[in-house]
Formats: sequence, C-alpha cells, structure tokens
Amino acid sequence: MNIIGFDLECANTYKLSAICWAGIVKFDDKFNLIEEKEILINPNCKKFYVGSDIEFPFTINDLKKYPKFSGAYKELVKDFKESNVVIGHSVTNDFAMMFAAYRESKLECFSVKFLDSQVIYSIYKGIDEKISLNDCAKEFNIPLNEHNPKSDALASVLIIKNILNKMNLTLNEFIEKYEITLGEVSSFFIKEMDCNAFCNKKRYKIKKNNEIYKILKNKPIQNDYTKKAVWFKNDLFAQFDMRKIIEETIKNFKVVYDRIGANITVTYLSGVNDDKVTNYSLAEYIKKVLKIKNKIIVDGYTKRKRYKYVKGFNLNNYIIKDLKPETEVKKGKYFGSKICFSKSLIERESFIEDVLHLVINIGAKYTDNVKIADIFVVKDEKEIDNEADYKIKYLIKNNLLKEKLIVTIEDFINMQKE
Repeated sequence: MNIIGFDLECANTYKLSAICWAGIVKFDDKFNLIEEKEILINPNCKKFYVGSDIEFPFTINDLKKYPKFSGAYKELVKDFKESNVVIGHSVTNDFAMMFAAYRESKLECFSVKFLDSQVIYSIYKGIDEKISLNDCAKEFNIPLNEHNPKSDALASVLIIKNILNKMNLTLNEFIEKYEITLGEVSSFFIKEMDCNAFCNKKRYKIKKNNEIYKILKNKPIQNDYTKKAVWFKNDLFAQFDMRKIIEETIKNFKVVYDRIGANITVTYLSGVNDDKVTNYSLAEYIKKVLKIKNKIIVDGYTKRKRYKYVKGFNLNNYIIKDLKPETEVKKGKYFGSKICFSKSLIERESFIEDVLHLVINIGAKYTDNVKIADIFVVKDEKEIDNEADYKIKYLIKNNLLKEKLIVTIEDFINMQKE
C-alpha cells in the first residue's frame, strides 16, 4: 500500500471545475517519501477569481500553455488505485472539484479510498471541530506554504504521521483502535469516513445518500430495449435519500451523470421540453415515469435534524412544500416569491440542506429556473461579473438583471428578519 497526499487549487471560486494547480506526494506504508510533483493545468477561464489571501506564482496567461483538465487528468489520478489510500485536508472539497471537472470533460469517474487529515486530527484531539490545515501544521512544527498544493498535500500526510508517532501506533492500528472505515469515492458519490469509536459520531456518520454508489456499482445488466438515460440534478441528492428512486430507475433505465446524453432530466421543477429531452420535476418523475402513485418514502435529512420531509410527496411542482417551516410562516414582504440560487452556491457541499429552510421560513418557493425567479441569490457581488454561471449569462444576455432582485447569500439570510 502507498499513501498519496493530494491537494488542488482552483482558479475561479465560482467554477469548481477550474482546477489550475495540483500537488501530489507519494509515501510508502511506513511514511517514507517516494515522490512529489506538481501539475499545472489550464483552467479555461478568463481571469482569477480567488480570495484576497491567495496569490499564485503565475498569471492566467501563463497557464494557457498547459493542457486543460481533459489532457491532464490521467497524470493526476495515476496513483488512485485500489491498493492505495489518498490523504488530504478536508479532501472532499477537492473531490467536489474533481467531480465538476470530470463532468465538464465528460469523463467516467475515478474510484479511490481516502482518509481526511482534518477528521483524523479531530479524532486524535477528541473534539468535534474543523481545524484548519495551518493550525494543525503549527502544532507539529510542519513547514507550510499555504495554497501551494504540493506543500498542502505534504502537510496533510505529515500531520497524520506525527499523530501516529505520538501515539506510537501504525496507521492500521490507529484505524482499528478508533474503528475507522475509510472513505470511498465512486460513480460521482462520496462515502465519507466513518468512526464508530469517536465520542461524537454524528459528524462522521456515513450519509445515506452516499450509499447510492453501491446500488449503481451493482446495477443489473441493462436489457436491449433499455435505451433511455436519466439524469438527476445534483442538488436533489443534497435533500433526499435517493436510493429508492435510483433502485426503481435502474430497473428500466440507465443513470447518467451529465445533462448531455440524457433523454430524461429530473429537477425540482419541470423545465422546457424539446425533441430530444423530456424534463420532469421529481414528483412528476415518480408519478408519471416510475408510475408510483402511492406514497414512497423519501426521507429528507439535515445536519441539524430540525427539519423533516413528510413521507411521500404532494405530487405537485413544488416539492419544497413538504419541508416544514421552523416557525409559523407570516405573509411578509417575500411571501410567495420564487427564489433561485447561483450555480456556485448550489455546487457547494451541504449548501442545500443548510439554507433551504430559510426559503420555507419566509413562505417563498425554490426554483432552479432563473427566468421565472423573482429573487436571484449569489455568493457575493463579484459573482455577477463572473462568466462561470450559465444563469448569470442568461440574465445578462436577455437584459433581465434589472428585473430581478439580486442579493448576496448574506443579504438573503438577513431577509428572514424582515
């Protein structure tokens, strides 16, 4: 077994697929360094959109001479083998970037097992907090050049190495002591690390949604007559346990991971149909395509566990109505408004489950169709000038920016008080 330290940097915080710099370090099972390398990638964007604390040692023009992700990914995942373990700090964020880049390049997803140094550190300390890479590295006097991916990848591995040395344990002994199940990536789903012996199990509990990849991995052979392909919009998986729906779908259809190539697309709200693609809301899909007319259990979940979806659906376009508000909804200023979120917000892990209850609390409705939205929520004001979001492109092209109420996510949260 080899240990692969891994980290990515993104050129555009509004476009997760815009990977520009990768760092990879390889160790043997005794944590002896074998290899370290950096990979520069053309992010295919016009300029950098990154935090003010990030300064890259190259310009966007410098990167244009390097291959795009589709030409660089093989070198990136060369050591993502079943016998190896990938380590990173909050590494699921890097996998989310990989997913976006793989989908954009129309590639089949990689498979790998992983450990998260952030989680390992929390287990070591017995705390339920997310500690930054910089703070973890400082404790063990590990030199760190932040946002240099090779340095970040190296520090991620060395943090675990130092923890094992202090506890006088091997990696396998540590895993056995804390009853750790390695995380897994497969078929564009992440099964997170699980730690049965940790004092607070909630944070490391495997999410039900991430079991879907098992179903797809073991799906039955498709019949000759099965030609239709179904694409589910990503944010459905953030709200619903989709396993039952996936199970029913693969009996007669093929599940695909990109809107392109799908005959059927499933979203919150049904969109505009054309000659090649039929769009359904999730409720319509269950009723009209799967032909399940009675109740089907699709339990929603959130980290806070304060909000639950009722069993079954209202079978109308607004599935979100099944989410119960925190308090009694009053008919205020934004009651009945249709609210749309930018692509960069939707793509972020846990965004949906953390903020959709805010839509419910003001008596509004969620829509993914920016054309009919009354309010469009963006990450920050700079996002309006970013070319990455097709929704913003649509608003600009059709001169609709002035017709919508454009608010930042911070302003949207403050709307709850009005």
